[in-house]
Amino acid sequence: MASPNIPPRTIVPLAGAKKTRPTRIVPGSLHLFTHPAQRITAPVRAHFARRYNRPGSFGAALFLFDALAAALVLALAVTLGSFVLAPGAVAPVRLSVTASDAEVRAADTVGFVVHYENRGKLPLENASLAISLPDGFRTTSLEAERATDAAVEPLTAHGVIPLGTVGPGGNGTVRVSGYVLVGHDTDAVLEATLTGTPSGRPPVQEKGSSQIRIAGTALRLGVPEIADAHIAAPGSVRPVLFTNDSANAIDSLHLVIAHGNEQRVFVDREFSAGAQESIVLEELAAEEDWLISISDAKRPVSILQELGMSAATAWNELRISRFEPGLGDHGLEVVVGVASGDHRIDWGSLRVFPEPWDMVDPTALPGGSRIEGVPADARFTLEPNDSYETVVRVPLRPEADPKLMTVRAIAYGAGTGERVGFVSTERVGIQAAAPTLAAELRYYTEEGEQLGRGPLPPRVDEKTEYWVVVRAEPGLIMQDTELRVDLGGNVTYAGKFSASVSGVPRQVGNALVWRPDVIAGDGAFTFAAALAFRPTTDQIDAEAVIVRSVRLSGQDAEGAPTEATTGYLATDVPADTRAAEKGTRVSGALE
Repeated sequence: MASPNIPPRTIVPLAGAKKTRPTRIVPGSLHLFTHPAQRITAPVRAHFARRYNRPGSFGAALFLFDALAAALVLALAVTLGSFVLAPGAVAPVRLSVTASDAEVRAADTVGFVVHYENRGKLPLENASLAISLPDGFRTTSLEAERATDAAVEPLTAHGVIPLGTVGPGGNGTVRVSGYVLVGHDTDAVLEATLTGTPSGRPPVQEKGSSQIRIAGTALRLGVPEIADAHIAAPGSVRPVLFTNDSANAIDSLHLVIAHGNEQRVFVDREFSAGAQESIVLEELAAEEDWLISISDAKRPVSILQELGMSAATAWNELRISRFEPGLGDHGLEVVVGVASGDHRIDWGSLRVFPEPWDMVDPTALPGGSRIEGVPADARFTLEPNDSYETVVRVPLRPEADPKLMTVRAIAYGAGTGERVGFVSTERVGIQAAAPTLAAELRYYTEEGEQLGRGPLPPRVDEKTEYWVVVRAEPGLIMQDTELRVDLGGNVTYAGKFSASVSGVPRQVGNALVWRPDVIAGDGAFTFAAALAFRPTTDQIDAEAVIVRSVRLSGQDAEGAPTEATTGYLATDVPADTRAAEKGTRVSGALE
């Protein structure tokens, strides 16, 4: 059978097949054949047919271009996926902060541990750890450990810690120990931030924090009221009550007393856990504010408490009634007497402070120290208008020269309402032949003759004159002698004096100074001067201090310094009519 007359290169559908438009094959073109089983991909096939069924070689070139572009996109996707999905890529660094305790008391030791790790596959360059310390936190130590890369730059107490380069898998630990200051009762929160730059990548950062609850205070400093009216040298000392309720002993107490640019330090005093002590601080002016920091001297950055201390209301319940330093068979012996006012002294204590301290034999001290001075044998209790005397013995080194020593006595105690007061004598030189000095305040003579002038009892803003009478028995020849009378508040020199040795007194500041001629050792001398007192309202209803102290100083024939000092002289103004019982009427008449 002859073939039907069909034009060449024309495809005719088979019998029974769906009629379609004849497809003409163009020589040199790319044609995609389909199969009925692939009908689900018809839209794709149609797209490819429309895109690549082009005249000549253009369709083949277009297909090759698209294949190369798809290969490039696939390669880029594989590269990015390997970086994003690599282990540690989502969080290339890890940081954790843990606290040593969930709850502590202020001044107890606390600690934080900061652990960091590079979990990525790239080195972490220029890594640093920033630590934000809690409010009121003082570090005692800050240590870093490195599992890799041993070189660590010097650490600071707080702030940013440089870590250098931390390799893949590298990690380390930073331990921060310290105290929370007394008075900071909020939670202690330490925050840490780890930053660094993976090689060729953007910087990364991770933060962490931990907190410790502060419940109560373990250490306390108490500032007593100031006994200004009965201090021979006003404000020269301060007693501070220190309580260590902490479970930690303080190996070496470190007291820093600062005012402006001035700073003094007391060290080497051990306090066991649960101890309570009274510490006497010397040379603090009563009219100024001071800052006291207390810490462990072996860890000088661990400030435990900062305390502002200033002058307080006068407390007139305690006074030193007797002070006689001398030399005994076993060293320095000081007779000290104290007396109470109108209120009971529930507890009291006596201390003597010899200087220089290196002359004292510390091995023979009954538990004393430079901070405390040398205590008396026992504490005392005084009923109203009572007195107590004791002898404080200070063992000296065999090579000590007591002629170069000075000593002062300090008494302090607590009375009604837990008020604490203290009194202090001036420093007195210790020598074999020391001068003796006595001072009295007079308004009447023993015979009842009026010596003073003005209203008695004194009235506000009116002048009342008292006479201070000083008797001295030097016991040795004195040169460059000076008698200094330190005056009380609102007291001035009235311009009248009497003396058995030539010399004219003059007022220098708040003191009356008299420089007599050379005094023979076998002769005594007497000096008296009128003092004008103009009281204010608050001085009328209290025992007023007219003379704070009297001091005789000079040199012996060999040029060695010698001196003697008395305590304060006061008058009970409201009750002083003729003063027979109050001490302003004394034996002897003024010659």
